[in-house]
Amino acid sequence: TAHITENTQIQTVKIETNYTGSVSNYTMTLLSGSLQDGVWNFTFDNYPDNNLILYRIFALDVFGNANTTVQAGFGIVDTLEPNIVSITQDPAIPAYQDIVNVTAHITDNVQIQTVKIETNHTGTLFNHTMTLLSGSLQDGVWNFTFDNYPVNRSIVYRIFTLDMFDNVNASIQFSFGYFDIIEPNILSVTQDPVVPAYQDIVNVTAHITDSTQIQTVYIETNYTGTLTNYSMSFKSGSLQDGVWNFTFINYSLNKLITYRIFVIDVFGNTNASEQFSFIVFKPTDGKWPHFIIFIIFFLIFGSVATVGTMRFILKRKRQKGPSIMKSEYRSRLKHKLHTDFPEGVYVISTEVMERINRIVGLTEAERELLIQDLTFMGEEEATQWIDEIEKSLKP
Repeated sequence: TAHITENTQIQTVKIETNYTGSVSNYTMTLLSGSLQDGVWNFTFDNYPDNNLILYRIFALDVFGNANTTVQAGFGIVDTLEPNIVSITQDPAIPAYQDIVNVTAHITDNVQIQTVKIETNHTGTLFNHTMTLLSGSLQDGVWNFTFDNYPVNRSIVYRIFTLDMFDNVNASIQFSFGYFDIIEPNILSVTQDPVVPAYQDIVNVTAHITDSTQIQTVYIETNYTGTLTNYSMSFKSGSLQDGVWNFTFINYSLNKLITYRIFVIDVFGNTNASEQFSFIVFKPTDGKWPHFIIFIIFFLIFGSVATVGTMRFILKRKRQKGPSIMKSEYRSRLKHKLHTDFPEGVYVISTEVMERINRIVGLTEAERELLIQDLTFMGEEEATQWIDEIEKSLKP
């Protein structure tokens, strides 16, 4: 505004200014008073920032007399950089295939023009535009999502922000990564049947877990005659927690079949099981497999029990018709003997009896009592029982 007086009257008042980019004259408006004593006005409603706006006032009366003020100026010069208040990464420690969100809280005294994130997650350093998630261009939260990035590699990033006056700011560098160095876990290896008989199909299953996912599982075995690797089939579950299977259909008889499991995950971490084995004997023509039968005689003399044993080999000609597996025959034989001699006959396999005889540290009485106990157990349970006894007798 300019307060101007004149003894006659003012004809015009103009303002000379460069606010549009070049120096021009603009008419001022009588805001109040009269042409002899009045207040004149001009409004700068659109002018560039970070630029000095110059102006001066010219007044002309009705008789051509003129007057000019000195030059004045103003301007808004913004030299303040944007403020990166905070940067948050979620999750702070990502797990396998986690989506990682990075948010930046940024303020500015005028307004933000752009926010970018510089990162190497695609393989080379590149600037990606961040998105205004909430707030305003003067006080807002900006976001970028890492939804696809390499594993076993450090992902680095930092934030750049630019305001409307080209003032810039940059954060420090941050990083994250998922590094898989954990080997797969072979929880269990199961063989069915545990003690295969003649012509049995043998299934081996392995329960395997991994922090990422399994790439391949194979079984190393000599069942065809030479040690060879064969792929195991995925049976159930997932590639992070699943069951894998291999079936022995045709294998050599009278020969120890060995095998162990190898597993590799998608990042090359490996693990191997211990070695397992089984053997199947070809039956002798015309004869059943042998079983040792122990008949326990209890003779009571007053309060003293005397234990006597008699062992003999039971042999029987093979009947014509379909073959009966060893385990099935033994079960039938055991049932028949217990039916005929419920108080005094016990059946035990040759293999288990040989294990009992090899136990060091048992008295004869203890050995006979152990035989009685084991006859009521299956082959696998009896073997586990003997293992525990042998451990307990070790010094």
